[in-house]
Amino acid sequence: MTDAPKKHIRPGRKCFGWLAVWMIAVIAGCHHTPDQSAFSDLSNRPSGPAVQLRCAKIPGVSAIAAHCWFAEYDLDQKRWRRWEVWQHAGKGSGSWGHIRRDLMHPASGVGHGGSWALAEWTGAEASRLTAVLRDPERYPWPDTYRYWPGPNSNTYAAWVLREAEISTALPLAAIGRGYCIFAN
Repeated sequence: MTDAPKKHIRPGRKCFGWLAVWMIAVIAGCHHTPDQSAFSDLSNRPSGPAVQLRCAKIPGVSAIAAHCWFAEYDLDQKRWRRWEVWQHAGKGSGSWGHIRRDLMHPASGVGHGGSWALAEWTGAEASRLTAVLRDPERYPWPDTYRYWPGPNSNTYAAWVLREAEISTALPLAAIGRGYCIFAN
């Protein structure tokens, strides 16, 4: 009596299948732009604390990857500030390793079209987010940047939200958003 031959599935095929499913899900839903009428125009001056979570497509991989950052209204300076992690570490004022403040205009995209708001907070929630953003030394990976699996801009956005105790999901295309959960 002979054993029936075992069906051999190469691990690469299984990974490719999951990757294909992920890419279809991302392409189908990652760049759905929410109705922007619900969010403040960044040319306006809010009367109290305000923070937006913003997103843009990444050049070269725009179908599957997005870059997230925060626009925070500075009540003292009466202007919007941009907070993000950038692929190249900065030097000087407004830089803490890869963390950048005001590298670009808060509403500017990152080279593949414009940006859009994903969420906006005012009042106490905005104050909690502002406190985290204005203390960049707390971020655990200021001197490390990796496109995948992170830490990167989306890791920073997820970390800020978690530290401020704000429950908001980043889009599937925000590669690196789960790094802070798995790194600890």
